[in-house]
Parts: sequence; structure tokens; C-alpha cells
Amino acid sequence: MGGILIVLTLNLSTLLWAKVTTLVQLTLLSVVVLTGLGFYDDYAKIIQQSSGGVRSVVKLSVQGALALFIGTYLWRRPDTARLITDIMVPFYKYPVLTGATVIGLILTMLVIVGFSNAVNLTDGLDGLAIGCTLIVAMVSWF
Repeated sequence: MGGILIVLTLNLSTLLWAKVTTLVQLTLLSVVVLTGLGFYDDYAKIIQQSSGGVRSVVKLSVQGALALFIGTYLWRRPDTARLITDIMVPFYKYPVLTGATVIGLILTMLVIVGFSNAVNLTDGLDGLAIGCTLIVAMVSWF
């Protein structure tokens, strides 16, 4: 629940100083939805004295629905459709598949749900995912 302040600061500073594009809007939407899911999970654990919080099926359903929405939205917009339909691999300049909408949507869903759960699991180890976030941010900065 301490992440609410971080998310409010992130959203406010982004809306004040970033150029608002489709990708920025989708990123902020995903941050808000996943923060809401995490808040509800914490609420279920603490207030309702539920031992496990929100069931895994509910978490995966919300994450999957969000990922499907983002993938479909990107695919339906002409300026971002290639992000879904063209399958790229690291260190190779050209797409390995073009026009692969179904594979692109599946990969998009797997990446969003996978990264969301990776951060959730990391956060559960010590209560703060900021250590891992700082390490990744510093490496990508240099």
C-alpha cells in the first residue's frame, strides 16, 4: 500500500512533463490498474484477514484482461499496429515475422503478465522492489 504515493507521484510528474502519446497513456493505465490490483490484494490480506489475499485466478484474469486490452488497442491503431504484427528478435535488425497478429497478441500478453508477476514476486521478497528497479535503471542509464 506504500506504493500509492509512488504511483501518484509517477502519474502526476508524467502528466506534467511528458509528451502524452498513446504509449505513455497505455503505460499509465497499466500502472493504475496493476496498482489497484495490488492495493486490493493488500487490503484482502490485512483488513479482511485473508491468508492468501486475492486468489491467483483473479490476479491472472485482471492481468490477462489488461494485457489483451493493451495488445488489441495497439493492434487496432494504424500508427502502432506494427508493434503487434511484426515479430522482432534482439540483435536482429529486421522482423522475423510480419503480419503475425495472433502470435504478436500472445507475446504481448505473456510479456505484460510475466513482467507484472516478476515485479510482484520480487516485491514480496523484501517488501520493496525499488532495489531491483534502481539496478535496472542504472544499467540502462549507462
